[in-house]
Amino acid sequence: MWKRIECVAIYTENIVKSVKFYQSMGLRKVGETFQDEEKQWKLIGMKFPDGDSEY
Repeated sequence: MWKRIECVAIYTENIVKSVKFYQSMGLRKVGETFQDEEKQWKLIGMKFPDGDSEY
């Protein structure tokens, strides 16, 4: 049985819409960065209210 999930990567075509969706479920945005120098792959870290995991 799972006790917790540390990290999940979800690829999306609309990152703004995705962040709003997860915020509506109670997660909060804790940071963002780019994966690559060309700034094509944005990573956004989300955190559960009672969680201690961050990106």
